[in-house]
Amino acid sequence: GAGASVLFVPAEVFPTCVRGSCSGLSCAAGVVGFLLGLASLPRLVDWVGTPTALILCGVAACTGAASTFVLTPRYTLQTFQDVARLRPNKDTRERREATLEALERGGDFK
Repeated sequence: GAGASVLFVPAEVFPTCVRGSCSGLSCAAGVVGFLLGLASLPRLVDWVGTPTALILCGVAACTGAASTFVLTPRYTLQTFQDVARLRPNKDTRERREATLEALERGGDFK
């Protein structure tokens, strides 16, 4: 259902280093869509009637499922290796700490 599109897909799609922020944005977009649907459904029912409104809701759900299927990237081993390189490793942390220490000493990078 919608929970998979909003919660599980972003957890698999976004790289680890930005996963929290992007999952939050994805959840916020899901809430906005929910609120738009909640506000517009009574007006839609008044305008076209209940049976047609239900059909239109089904079409919207199928469109959302199809777009999720089509637009969610497919991963290969190379993709996972590329994403793993985005994570700061021990050497990166040590270089960052050494740079900060050098800056604290007044810019002496020896």
